[in-house]
Amino acid sequence: MHPPNLDDVVTETQSGTVACIRRSDVYSEKRPVVVSNRRCAQVFECMDVEMRARRESQLRLMGIAVEVAEDIAQRAIRAAGGILRRVVTGEPEIALIHRPRYDDWSLPKGKLKTGETWEAAALREVREETGYRASITSLAGPLIYRVNGRLKIVLFWNMQVDDDTLLPRSKEVDACQWLPPAAASARLTYPIERRLLAEMFPGQF
Repeated sequence: MHPPNLDDVVTETQSGTVACIRRSDVYSEKRPVVVSNRRCAQVFECMDVEMRARRESQLRLMGIAVEVAEDIAQRAIRAAGGILRRVVTGEPEIALIHRPRYDDWSLPKGKLKTGETWEAAALREVREETGYRASITSLAGPLIYRVNGRLKIVLFWNMQVDDDTLLPRSKEVDACQWLPPAAASARLTYPIERRLLAEMFPGQF
């Protein structure tokens, strides 16, 4: 009888008798060799030690990964925005904004203020940049990219207009335009935002 080996596989025969075979024998269809309960206990103990060691190693690596991710997230620029929708004659339209400082067309978004939640920041930025009060319907997804070498995380939410009352817009925005999804995608300046919009309206453009 060979000594307990981590390559052993503990199985159970059809009659309920505990048996032990090597992994290499599993695919050669050899009959299991019936062994003593003490022998099986040794194999189980070896396998248990190996599994615990692997699990502890995985947990340590996961812990390190979480710490690194949290550190990166804390140092990253955090922003939030919205894919603001309305329905006109049965067809959805998306609100885009134009910023003269960058001469770009984009989805409304902006940085979080101190102590502000992601959702609150998204609603505030949409209100300030489009002039519309909105409510969140679901999470659209994150955009992650670098600005001057620094990581920026932007969380977008799907939103709907609460009412047609137009509020004063931010001075950073000189225009807000409603467009069907395909036209909005074509108008957007940044490919990363076009990809996000395509995920929200699959197969439409």
